[in-house]
Amino acid sequence: MGCPSILTSDALTPAELDRALATGDAIAADEAAAGTDLLIVGDLGIGNTTPATALICAVLGRDPGDLTGRGAGLDDAGLARKIEVLRGALDRLGATDDPRRILAALGSPDLAVAVGLMLGAAARGIPILVDGVIAGAEALIASRIDPGVTAWLQAGHRSAEPASSAAIEALGLEPLLDLGMRLGEGSGAVAAVPLVQAAAAMASRMATLAELMG
Repeated sequence: MGCPSILTSDALTPAELDRALATGDAIAADEAAAGTDLLIVGDLGIGNTTPATALICAVLGRDPGDLTGRGAGLDDAGLARKIEVLRGALDRLGATDDPRRILAALGSPDLAVAVGLMLGAAARGIPILVDGVIAGAEALIASRIDPGVTAWLQAGHRSAEPASSAAIEALGLEPLLDLGMRLGEGSGAVAAVPLVQAAAAMASRMATLAELMG
Protein backbone atom coordinates (compact mmCIF):
# COMPACT_ATOMS: atom_id res chain seq x y z
CA MET A 1 0.00 0.00 0.00
CA GLY A 2 1.38 3.40 -1.00
CA CYS A 3 0.56 6.77 0.49
CA PRO A 4 0.51 10.42 -0.63
CA SER A 5 3.12 13.03 0.20
CA ILE A 6 3.08 14.07 3.88
CA LEU A 7 3.58 17.63 2.63
CA THR A 8 0.12 17.71 1.07
CA SER A 9 -2.00 14.94 2.62
CA ASP A 10 -2.25 12.53 5.53
CA ALA A 11 -0.29 9.35 4.89
CA LEU A 12 -3.05 7.09 6.22
CA THR A 13 -6.76 7.27 6.81
CA PRO A 14 -7.97 6.22 10.27
CA ALA A 15 -9.12 2.87 8.82
CA GLU A 16 -5.77 2.29 7.11
CA LEU A 17 -3.97 3.13 10.35
CA ASP A 18 -6.09 0.61 12.25
CA ARG A 19 -5.31 -2.09 9.68
CA ALA A 20 -1.59 -1.38 9.80
CA LEU A 21 -1.48 -1.48 13.60
CA ALA A 22 -3.49 -4.70 13.59
CA THR A 23 -1.08 -6.23 11.07
CA GLY A 24 1.85 -5.44 13.35
CA ASP A 25 0.03 -6.91 16.34
CA ALA A 26 -0.69 -10.09 14.37
CA ILE A 27 3.02 -10.45 13.56
CA ALA A 28 3.83 -10.07 17.26
CA ALA A 29 1.23 -12.71 18.11
CA ASP A 30 2.79 -15.14 15.61
CA GLU A 31 6.25 -14.51 17.04
CA ALA A 32 5.03 -15.04 20.60
CA ALA A 33 3.39 -18.31 19.58
CA ALA A 34 6.67 -19.42 18.00
CA GLY A 35 8.53 -18.80 21.26
CA THR A 36 10.46 -15.72 20.16
CA ASP A 37 12.20 -14.09 23.12
CA LEU A 38 13.69 -11.01 21.41
CA LEU A 39 12.56 -8.93 18.45
CA ILE A 40 14.78 -6.63 16.40
CA VAL A 41 13.04 -3.74 14.65
CA GLY A 42 15.04 -2.14 11.84
CA ASP A 43 14.39 -0.87 8.32
CA LEU A 44 15.48 -1.00 4.72
CA GLY A 45 14.26 1.78 2.46
CA ILE A 46 14.89 4.99 0.57
CA GLY A 47 13.52 8.31 1.81
CA ASN A 48 12.20 6.91 5.07
CA THR A 49 14.31 9.15 7.29
CA THR A 50 11.96 11.96 6.23
CA PRO A 51 8.73 10.59 7.76
CA ALA A 52 10.71 9.24 10.72
CA THR A 53 12.16 12.66 11.44
CA ALA A 54 8.75 14.24 10.96
CA LEU A 55 7.26 11.91 13.59
CA ILE A 56 10.04 12.62 16.08
CA CYS A 57 9.80 16.39 15.56
CA ALA A 58 6.02 16.30 15.96
CA VAL A 59 6.10 14.26 19.17
CA LEU A 60 8.92 16.24 20.75
CA GLY A 61 7.90 19.67 19.47
CA ARG A 62 11.30 20.18 17.82
CA ASP A 63 12.18 22.14 14.71
CA PRO A 64 13.37 20.05 11.74
CA GLY A 65 16.35 22.35 11.37
CA ASP A 66 17.71 20.90 14.61
CA LEU A 67 17.02 17.20 13.97
CA THR A 68 17.19 16.56 10.22
CA GLY A 69 20.11 14.50 8.95
CA ARG A 70 21.46 13.73 5.52
CA GLY A 71 20.01 10.23 5.35
CA ALA A 72 21.71 8.25 2.60
CA GLY A 73 23.95 11.20 1.70
CA LEU A 74 22.10 14.40 0.78
CA ASP A 75 24.14 17.39 -0.30
CA ASP A 76 23.53 20.82 1.25
CA ALA A 77 20.78 21.71 -1.23
CA GLY A 78 19.04 18.39 -0.67
CA LEU A 79 19.23 18.79 3.09
CA ALA A 80 17.74 22.28 2.88
CA ARG A 81 14.88 20.96 0.74
CA LYS A 82 14.29 18.09 3.18
CA ILE A 83 14.04 20.55 6.09
CA GLU A 84 11.65 22.71 4.06
CA VAL A 85 9.39 19.72 3.33
CA LEU A 86 9.42 18.65 6.98
CA ARG A 87 8.48 22.12 8.19
CA GLY A 88 5.64 22.23 5.68
CA ALA A 89 4.36 18.82 6.80
CA LEU A 90 4.47 19.85 10.46
CA ASP A 91 2.66 23.10 9.67
CA ARG A 92 -0.03 21.11 7.86
CA LEU A 93 -0.42 18.80 10.85
CA GLY A 94 -0.74 21.65 13.34
CA ALA A 95 -0.49 21.39 17.09
CA THR A 96 -1.50 17.99 18.49
CA ASP A 97 -0.20 15.53 21.05
CA ASP A 98 -2.33 12.63 19.78
CA PRO A 99 0.16 9.93 18.69
CA ARG A 100 -2.35 8.19 16.43
CA ARG A 101 -3.10 11.47 14.67
CA ILE A 102 0.61 12.20 14.27
CA LEU A 103 1.28 8.70 12.88
CA ALA A 104 -1.62 8.88 10.44
CA ALA A 105 -0.62 12.31 9.20
CA LEU A 106 3.15 11.96 8.93
CA GLY A 107 3.96 8.25 8.98
CA SER A 108 3.57 5.50 6.40
CA PRO A 109 2.05 2.01 6.26
CA ASP A 110 5.32 0.27 7.09
CA LEU A 111 6.08 2.56 10.02
CA ALA A 112 2.56 2.01 11.36
CA VAL A 113 2.93 -1.77 11.09
CA ALA A 114 6.15 -1.56 13.09
CA VAL A 115 4.40 0.53 15.75
CA GLY A 116 1.74 -2.17 15.97
CA LEU A 117 4.48 -4.80 16.24
CA MET A 118 6.09 -2.96 19.15
CA LEU A 119 2.75 -2.53 20.91
CA GLY A 120 1.94 -6.21 20.39
CA ALA A 121 5.36 -7.43 21.47
CA ALA A 122 5.34 -5.39 24.67
CA ALA A 123 1.83 -6.57 25.50
CA ARG A 124 3.09 -10.17 25.21
CA GLY A 125 6.26 -9.60 27.21
CA ILE A 126 8.74 -9.75 24.33
CA PRO A 127 11.65 -7.27 24.54
CA ILE A 128 12.46 -5.18 21.48
CA LEU A 129 15.90 -4.12 20.26
CA VAL A 130 15.51 -0.81 18.44
CA ASP A 131 17.74 0.04 15.47
CA GLY A 132 18.33 3.53 14.08
CA VAL A 133 16.19 6.57 13.42
CA ILE A 134 13.28 4.76 11.74
CA ALA A 135 12.76 2.31 14.59
CA GLY A 136 13.41 5.14 17.05
CA ALA A 137 10.49 7.09 15.60
CA GLU A 138 8.29 3.99 15.73
CA ALA A 139 9.28 3.34 19.34
CA LEU A 140 8.55 6.94 20.30
CA ILE A 141 5.06 6.77 18.80
CA ALA A 142 4.38 3.36 20.37
CA SER A 143 5.44 4.69 23.78
CA ARG A 144 3.03 7.60 23.42
CA ILE A 145 0.18 5.24 22.54
CA ASP A 146 1.05 2.93 25.46
CA PRO A 147 3.68 4.19 27.94
CA GLY A 148 4.20 0.62 29.14
CA VAL A 149 5.99 -0.17 25.89
CA THR A 150 9.09 1.72 27.04
CA ALA A 151 9.95 -0.93 29.64
CA TRP A 152 10.36 -3.47 26.81
CA LEU A 153 12.67 -1.34 24.65
CA GLN A 154 16.45 -1.27 24.36
CA ALA A 155 18.41 0.79 21.83
CA GLY A 156 20.82 -1.38 19.87
CA HIS A 157 23.00 1.49 18.67
CA ARG A 158 23.16 5.26 18.33
CA SER A 159 22.60 6.45 14.79
CA ALA A 160 24.42 9.52 13.49
CA GLU A 161 21.03 10.91 12.40
CA PRO A 162 20.26 13.74 14.90
CA ALA A 163 16.62 12.70 15.26
CA SER A 164 17.68 9.25 16.40
CA SER A 165 19.53 10.58 19.45
CA ALA A 166 16.57 12.83 20.26
CA ALA A 167 14.18 9.86 20.19
CA ILE A 168 16.47 7.64 22.27
CA GLU A 169 16.95 10.36 24.88
CA ALA A 170 13.21 11.03 25.06
CA LEU A 171 12.63 7.32 25.66
CA GLY A 172 15.28 7.27 28.39
CA LEU A 173 17.33 4.61 26.58
CA GLU A 174 21.10 4.14 26.57
CA PRO A 175 22.30 2.58 23.30
CA LEU A 176 24.39 -0.55 23.64
CA LEU A 177 26.71 0.47 20.79
CA ASP A 178 27.91 3.82 19.44
CA LEU A 179 29.80 3.05 16.23
CA GLY A 180 29.05 6.16 14.17
CA MET A 181 26.62 4.26 11.92
CA ARG A 182 24.10 6.54 10.24
CA LEU A 183 21.23 4.33 9.12
CA GLY A 184 21.98 0.85 10.40
CA GLU A 185 19.17 -0.82 8.45
CA GLY A 186 18.97 -3.46 11.15
CA SER A 187 22.70 -4.13 11.32
CA GLY A 188 23.30 -1.90 14.33
CA ALA A 189 20.81 -3.79 16.46
CA VAL A 190 22.03 -7.15 15.13
CA ALA A 191 25.57 -6.19 16.15
CA ALA A 192 24.29 -5.59 19.69
CA VAL A 193 22.66 -9.03 20.01
CA PRO A 194 25.81 -10.75 21.39
CA LEU A 195 25.90 -8.19 24.19
CA VAL A 196 22.26 -8.91 25.02
CA GLN A 197 22.92 -12.65 24.98
CA ALA A 198 25.98 -12.26 27.21
CA ALA A 199 24.06 -10.09 29.68
CA ALA A 200 21.20 -12.61 29.82
CA ALA A 201 23.65 -15.47 30.39
CA MET A 202 25.41 -13.60 33.18
CA ALA A 203 22.16 -12.68 34.89
CA SER A 204 20.75 -16.22 34.71
CA ARG A 205 23.78 -18.48 35.05
CA MET A 206 26.56 -16.71 36.92
CA ALA A 207 26.92 -17.84 40.51
CA THR A 208 26.74 -15.30 43.31
CA LEU A 209 29.70 -14.75 45.60
CA ALA A 210 27.84 -16.51 48.41
CA GLU A 211 27.27 -19.54 46.20
CA LEU A 212 30.94 -19.65 45.23
CA MET A 213 32.09 -19.35 48.82
CA GLY A 214 29.61 -22.00 49.97
